[in-house]
Amino acid sequence: MIASYHPMGLLSWFRRPLQPLSHFEAVVGEIPPLDTIPVDALERAQAKYLEALALHDAGDERAAISKYTEAVEIIPTFWEALDNRGLSKMRCGLYAQAIPDLERSAQINPESPLALVALIRCYKMTRQFRKAFLTGKYCIRKWPGKSPYPDWEGFPEAGDAIG
Repeated sequence: MIASYHPMGLLSWFRRPLQPLSHFEAVVGEIPPLDTIPVDALERAQAKYLEALALHDAGDERAAISKYTEAVEIIPTFWEALDNRGLSKMRCGLYAQAIPDLERSAQINPESPLALVALIRCYKMTRQFRKAFLTGKYCIRKWPGKSPYPDWEGFPEAGDAIG
């Protein structure tokens, strides 16, 4: 017997309110408003971030990870540094270690698909297929008409630019 479903059942699934990604293990907590962070902390974190970008451009991913870490230690909600640290870890083949960074980034900045798409890749590489599926489903609902499975050409691979 072939299973059947009512077409309106599928539509009602898309009309339900978008739920947060409950399968994330990393939990951010409260995100302080940017204007409450001291200017000197912002400047120090930005300097570390720029150093990390330069190291990445020079092909030294492991040193870049260290500088991104310093930036995140100064401002734990620096989602750009979390994204880039996660992507650098992916380039080094450290997919499991990249997951907490990318989960935190996606929680801090839920409007950016970068961390979510990278998470799909990390979950697949660490054989967490249910989490990859749930994240992909979330992306499809959040950004209808756009694939959460992009052409991976140019996306970080293990062994790319390992420093």
